[in-house]
Amino acid sequence: MQAHRVKLTCIYKTSSPSDYFDIFIDLKGISELYEIQVSAASVKVGAAVTLSNLIDLLLANKSKSTNFEGLADHILKVANVAIRNVGSWAGNLMLTHDHSDFPSDVFTVMAAAGATVTIANARGSSSFSLWDFLDLEMSYSVIVSMTIPFSGPGNIFRSFKIMPRAQNAHAYVNAAFSMEVDPSYTVRGTPVLVFGGIEEYAVSAVRTAASLQDKSLLDPNTLKSALAALQQELIPDTPPMAASVQYRKSLALSLFYKYYLACIVDEVSPRVKSAAVPYKRAISQGVQTYSSLPSNYPITQPMPKLSSALQASGEAQFTTDIPPYPQELAAAFVITTQGNARISSINADLIKTMPGYVSVITAADIPTGGQNNFMTLPGNGFFPEPVFATDFSEYAGQAVALVLADTQEYANVIARAVVVGYQDVGKPILTIQDAIAARSFYPFPGSQQVLSVGDAPAAIATSAHVIEGEISCGTQYHFHMETHTTVCLPEDQGYTVYSSTQWTDLTQSAVATVLGIPVSSVDVRVKRLGGAYGAKITRGHQAAAACALGACLTRRPVRMHMDIDTNMQMVGKRFPFYAQFKVGCSSDGLINGIQMTVYNDSGCSNNDNSIMLAVQSLDNAYYVPNWLVTPISCKTNTCSNTFCRSPAISGVAISGVAISGVAISGVAISGVAISGVAISGVAISGVATCISGVATSGVAISGVAISAVAISAISGVAISGVAISGVAISGVAISGVAISGVAISGVAISGVAISGVAISGVAISGVAISGVAISGVAISGVAISGVAISGVAISGVAISGVAISGVAISGVAISGVAISGVAISGVAISGTLPGIFIMESLVDYVAKSLGLDVEQVKRVNLYQLGQTTPIGIPLSYCNIRGLWDQLYSSASVERRKADILVFNQANRWRKRGLSMVPLKFGLGWNNSPFTVLVSVYATDGTVAVTHGGVEVGQGIDTKVAQVAARTLGIPLDMIVIKPSNSLTNPNGASTGGSTTSELACLGVLNACTELKSRLTPVQLAMGNPSWVELVQKCYAAGIDLSSKQHTYLTTDYPFAYYAYGVTCAETEVDVLTGETQVLRVDILYDCGESINPEIDVGQVEGAFVMGLGYWMTERVVYDPSSGQLLTHNTWEYKPPSSQDIPIDFRVELLKNAPNPLGILRSKACGEPPQCMSCSVLFAIKRAIESARAEIQQQQVFALPGPATVEAIQQACMVDPSQFVF
Repeated sequence: MQAHRVKLTCIYKTSSPSDYFDIFIDLKGISELYEIQVSAASVKVGAAVTLSNLIDLLLANKSKSTNFEGLADHILKVANVAIRNVGSWAGNLMLTHDHSDFPSDVFTVMAAAGATVTIANARGSSSFSLWDFLDLEMSYSVIVSMTIPFSGPGNIFRSFKIMPRAQNAHAYVNAAFSMEVDPSYTVRGTPVLVFGGIEEYAVSAVRTAASLQDKSLLDPNTLKSALAALQQELIPDTPPMAASVQYRKSLALSLFYKYYLACIVDEVSPRVKSAAVPYKRAISQGVQTYSSLPSNYPITQPMPKLSSALQASGEAQFTTDIPPYPQELAAAFVITTQGNARISSINADLIKTMPGYVSVITAADIPTGGQNNFMTLPGNGFFPEPVFATDFSEYAGQAVALVLADTQEYANVIARAVVVGYQDVGKPILTIQDAIAARSFYPFPGSQQVLSVGDAPAAIATSAHVIEGEISCGTQYHFHMETHTTVCLPEDQGYTVYSSTQWTDLTQSAVATVLGIPVSSVDVRVKRLGGAYGAKITRGHQAAAACALGACLTRRPVRMHMDIDTNMQMVGKRFPFYAQFKVGCSSDGLINGIQMTVYNDSGCSNNDNSIMLAVQSLDNAYYVPNWLVTPISCKTNTCSNTFCRSPAISGVAISGVAISGVAISGVAISGVAISGVAISGVAISGVATCISGVATSGVAISGVAISAVAISAISGVAISGVAISGVAISGVAISGVAISGVAISGVAISGVAISGVAISGVAISGVAISGVAISGVAISGVAISGVAISGVAISGVAISGVAISGVAISGVAISGVAISGVAISGVAISGTLPGIFIMESLVDYVAKSLGLDVEQVKRVNLYQLGQTTPIGIPLSYCNIRGLWDQLYSSASVERRKADILVFNQANRWRKRGLSMVPLKFGLGWNNSPFTVLVSVYATDGTVAVTHGGVEVGQGIDTKVAQVAARTLGIPLDMIVIKPSNSLTNPNGASTGGSTTSELACLGVLNACTELKSRLTPVQLAMGNPSWVELVQKCYAAGIDLSSKQHTYLTTDYPFAYYAYGVTCAETEVDVLTGETQVLRVDILYDCGESINPEIDVGQVEGAFVMGLGYWMTERVVYDPSSGQLLTHNTWEYKPPSSQDIPIDFRVELLKNAPNPLGILRSKACGEPPQCMSCSVLFAIKRAIESARAEIQQQQVFALPGPATVEAIQQACMVDPSQFVF
């Protein structure tokens, strides 16, 4: 029986083989454990009866006992259907017996029902109360059965379970109450009041129960005295993962109050009656509205994903499903348990005798020529990140070694058994507030790029109202169903890597770098991912590189399927944000200026820094003429945070931005590629030189070599109309130079190579540079130090095709520099979701501070066609006001607000709220190269396509097939999409930012168009051939039946276009518990001319629901001493489930709205709708405001995300003195 118990205790995972058992017993052979007996006074149920069967038993006999239906309803809240179908009630009891922190629902409700259990051992069997059962030594005993007595007609039984989400979660607090009440509402006998989640085990409030005995429930003093007794009797403990003491105590009092009202429900005031009646959630329903163009099918045709049937049936092959190879090994990371500490030792001695052990690998095993760095790709400016930490543990969860074993299970167990020693342990910096206190910030570009538009301080100072506030939002785990997974095969020409990656190019580079081999020796392949959401853009390469190292050292295939605990502890998440703002506005809420400091938490590395896109997205859908935003990126002892759904773009362009007050020092920059950059209106002056009074114009310089030259003192020089090309500069030393009074304009520079140059002790000021074009320049091996630059203005300059590598810059100070009209491409950043939330919070704060309707204030500030964003993008296509008005009408916002007001006035303890949120989401594709290969086979005319994107569930393969079929004019079933790989898509960009599907479709459109141009002359000559006849004729004529297309688009601005949308959300909050129902959500989204509206509607819905988790349920908790992530599995981390989605979910794609700026007139939809999910949080805030108004607490407040049940209930300021009937 002990073995059987271990099978059930899956949340308490074994950490070493000694925890395994040698013998397992199949309980199905013991019929006594499945017996069910119904007598005149009770039911007796065997210990192996499942929870589902127990529910059926209780419901079948509910007419015999008044509490059986309540017991069944509560057990329905235990886990989920699959677990209830196999898990037994006895297993649930044994969990709480052996683990005091397990809040057993079975124990709580059965203890209140007066159930007893029969325990058997070698000495015989005996019956015990559940309270006595907790104290029994069970090592040589077994639960045989449980007896549940019938309750009489005067018994009133109620139970409660308050969870992080609506289902499939353990309780913060559970409770069950049983009381005999006569027709005069007098308590007879002693009630039973059981609470779980308050102390180590469940507790019975015996003193409170005694205070109720023989009392009239209609006497207000009975309730008052019982609440006072309960408040004294319940003393919540403080385990690290529990909800706060304040919440759990308030919750316990609230649940008792609910029960008390239920006992006298017919006598209570109508305003409080809703607290006594259990909420019955309706089954969710939805409406999807969109249009299509049958004349253009299969483009715009609604259809499911081509692989949907395979995925739904479990037949789709993911990386981990690749069949095992001969001699294959399994790998698992050894991770640290302490952050901000030096690593003193890695003790692997004990594991070498463990079953399945093969070897352990550390950084010391990296081959000569290889590097301990998985973030390496020329031209992307990544900072090094180690595959294995060596001397210092930046965060708890950092990899220090790799275990190789016979099986994945053995590898996981062995990895947990490795002991890592620490010294010089510091207190981990875990939050933005910690980082601010410690001044732990990253240098430029994260912390000093000030966005300045207009004169925000002056605009604020002259405004009728000045409002200040702050807001924050937390992190979010990506929760992809497939964790980071890799299979690496050593081949005779290198390595084949099957990886769950969104970026084959970086995976390829990481493997080659770690092994010290040519990139061409690494072949990366990926068929599909089981979800990604950005986590597999840069974070998955560590696993791939580690597995490749294992394969290199053992010459055997190595596979890693990372367990979710390791995945959550090791891998970065969404960036948390915190903002402090000051706003100037008019009396009607029109915003004149915003001054703000924005902080984000980058974790232990700044590689995927998100803060600048958050700054670029701060305006959301609102026009504000004056901005002053200072972004600061914080360094913490957490894993390096990374892209998460709704970061948006890859390849950023920045224009019309002023940057000032910048200091750069001690910085090394290498492997950076800059292209498509426009710099204009630059002034450089104030230089003293040995070259003076020189004017140069209309000069062409080419084929010149300059070397071994020393230059000092340059002044009074004017250069214009000069063309420089084919120049090589090397071996030049520049030192002690002062440059001033120089004007450079109308210069073209191309084909220049600069290397081996040293620059030091240089001062540059008062210089003007304008009208300069630079292209085809290579700069390497340059050292710059001790340089001061000030008073410089740069504008009207275009730089493209420039490669900079091997450049070291240190000791450089830059100040008083203004840069405008600059476009920068080839940058991947994230942060749109928090940026939009910050702005929505700010506008909400303004409206509530002025006492105005929030939706009216939003409408007043919405962008209008032709206005310009803070980053200089003119809105030549902007329909946000039309969308707002359309949804305001179609969602009946005015009427529903009136209905909500009536509801809230009629209900003290349930409140509703409604909120509308607009969206302007920038989408761009600058510097995102992808390659498409289309192959037509002459034998039967079928077509194979491989493209540079990765199928991550967004339907990219289906859309590509639709475009190919339409362009070639053949049936869809003649097309197959092959896996993405690094051979046919070399040097490709990552799949992310929502635009990859568009770019892949453009590539296949171009490829198929090229193919058709070859086939058309033959087709015309043949008359009207079939597709197969045409293909075979072209083959016979020697015509190439394949086409390779490389897409590399650039635009003048950071974004190619904006996506617009509006959402209206309505919620209902249980004020006493914080539980919330999303009653209705209406989304109107401009998807352009959707390539596949069925897929796109699904993307809109999925993005929104993922946002619900971020704003409501997905709480992340760290241990403050070690920095260990405590919410590292599904037991503690709760994404939304089926009962957390809207009850009424209506999604409409804007009709007749082709996108003139998009590919095939479409717009991306995978990420933007998530940014509107904060509408639910603001609807909750409206409900909280109504609850606070009941107690005259109407001050303006902020509601950070996530708004968990605890945060909501505490924000409602529940006060037991208000508990009346």
